[in-house]
Amino acid sequence: MRSNRLAGLSGVGTLLAMLAFFIIPGARGGVIRAVGIEAFSEQSIFESFEGLTAGENIEAVPASDLYLEDGTRRTGADGDGFLRPGVSGPYVFPSGIVLTAPIPNTRESGSSQFIGDFSLGAARFFGSRPPIIDSVANVPDGTAYLAASGRDLRFELPVPAYRFGFVVSRAVLGVRLYDDIGVLITQAQVTRADLSVPFLGFEHDTSFRSVEFYYPGGPRVVGASRYIVDRMVADAVPEPSGLLFALCGIGCAMGRRGRRVIHQTSKVL
Repeated sequence: MRSNRLAGLSGVGTLLAMLAFFIIPGARGGVIRAVGIEAFSEQSIFESFEGLTAGENIEAVPASDLYLEDGTRRTGADGDGFLRPGVSGPYVFPSGIVLTAPIPNTRESGSSQFIGDFSLGAARFFGSRPPIIDSVANVPDGTAYLAASGRDLRFELPVPAYRFGFVVSRAVLGVRLYDDIGVLITQAQVTRADLSVPFLGFEHDTSFRSVEFYYPGGPRVVGASRYIVDRMVADAVPEPSGLLFALCGIGCAMGRRGRRVIHQTSKVL
């Protein structure tokens, strides 16, 4: 199923010509490169926010959190198909990816990060223009998506990774990468010229453990900082044993080739 979902975005290598990463000074730096969905493997960590229900540390969003008494929307969310993860602490999604900020994700803390899922009810989501999501047909994968509103979003991966990607509805978005102990590795502003290619992927020459999305700043109009995220995918850094095995295999192959060359040369001499 995962490979089929990834294949649904095949051919997005053209994204590389439409993506620009602007590295922002102040972190350890390193090289960040744009990649398409075809760069990811069958073993990639994959999260599309499907199949969640209200329970421990995730609640159904009450109407009072979505609407004023006159029916005006408080947030971009509209409908009864929304969940709020991380109400009491970091929330672990089925893939092992963890929402670590903003926590607690509650109305009282000023946070409105929701999972919209049309399998639970209506889950329309509005930005500053017509709806970003107005029906299940607009959801990039399945019936569910993550609806972000204004606050920085930070996710911890289950293992260190070197490649990460996701579907996002924003043309401009800030991205920060952190190491195992939460030290900032690099941050960049990503600009896309064509939102018809929804997948944003990148790799870094240093492994990272957490990814943070942030609003790059500038004039804020109502709804401008709202966006949706879906189809998160990450490639883990290979295990040392796997690297050693691969290097050993390469070394052995080169050794055998070398012996054959020496043997053939000695025969000629």
